Amino acid sequence: MGEKLLEIKDLVVRFSGVTAVDRLSLSLEKGRAYGLIGTNGAGKSTVVNIVSGNLRATEGRIAYQGNDITGKKAHELARLGIARTFQNLRLFHSDTVLGNVVTARQIAHPYSLLHALLASPKFRAQERRIREESRELLRQLKIGELEQLPAASLAYGQQRRLEIARCLALDPGLLLLDEPAAGMNPAESRQLVEDIQRIRKERPDMTILLIEHDMKVVRSFCEYVFVMSQGKLIEEGGPEIITTSKRVISAYMGGESVAASQESAC
Repeated sequence: MGEKLLEIKDLVVRFSGVTAVDRLSLSLEKGRAYGLIGTNGAGKSTVVNIVSGNLRATEGRIAYQGNDITGKKAHELARLGIARTFQNLRLFHSDTVLGNVVTARQIAHPYSLLHALLASPKFRAQERRIREESRELLRQLKIGELEQLPAASLAYGQQRRLEIARCLALDPGLLLLDEPAAGMNPAESRQLVEDIQRIRKERPDMTILLIEHDMKVVRSFCEYVFVMSQGKLIEEGGPEIITTSKRVISAYMGGESVAASQESAC
């Protein structure tokens, strides 16, 4: 059994009396790729919002690297190494592509106010290093040639890549990907997954939790899958449970194979 990175215990989230997440408990090990799947309204994004500090839990406890992080804010968790993408892109649209990544890199590697005010040699050297590291991340995500363009001018798929580059700039121990390929065509989706897989090999200690509706992506990317329905965890195991678990098939299709339904929808 690997080193435990994140542990969620008895998580409950209620909105105006409606229970969105109901006594959810799960744990993630360091360096593994996980999937979190379920039908619309199952509570997947709510879980990610709680773990990333964008929502507060009603009940329950969350521990990261053995430390209680329940109730911490998003910027605090980002400094601890928890980064996330959003279903709806949240870039600095008026800033350049490079500027978006540099800002995130500065969060991960802050410098003292005194060095910044004095523009000391140490500050200038760190700024040069941050910019070069940011450029390398853009090259890895295949948008390096766009670094001086405003983020708003990028095509949608390129903006998705920029958001992931910005997350990676935080040197995350835990990367939460909330439908990173949403809105992409099948070819773009496959290429993005391949690029994330390649980056993951270069960062073997990074844990990834992926929310994704495309079961082909989940099966090809994830080592272990959690399945939610109506706020509850109903199944977990290897990616084969997508097509073999009666509870998963019932939750998705009322008895029809998930894979078969996806094939017919393509």
